[in-house]
Amino acid sequence: SEKLTKVSVDENFETILTCAIRYAIGRQTYMPHLVIDYITPLLPILSNKALSVMKNDVATAEHYGNDTIDKPAWMEFYAKLINEMERR
Repeated sequence: SEKLTKVSVDENFETILTCAIRYAIGRQTYMPHLVIDYITPLLPILSNKALSVMKNDVATAEHYGNDTIDKPAWMEFYAKLINEMERR
């Protein structure tokens, strides 16, 4: 069972999320999907700065892991980042 706790969505938390993205890009495990699935619902409450850094990290990645499994997930996440930034 999951334990629900409150977390401050501050600059430190956003930095941790960015680090998770940087770690997961290029991995060929369950990690990309775990990170994407965790961060996606948080996009509306993240700062413009965090969204921009995440967008740039995904856009400039040299390798996305498995091209048929991981890359499409990263491209979908990238589109969601763009959509959130445009929505604002």
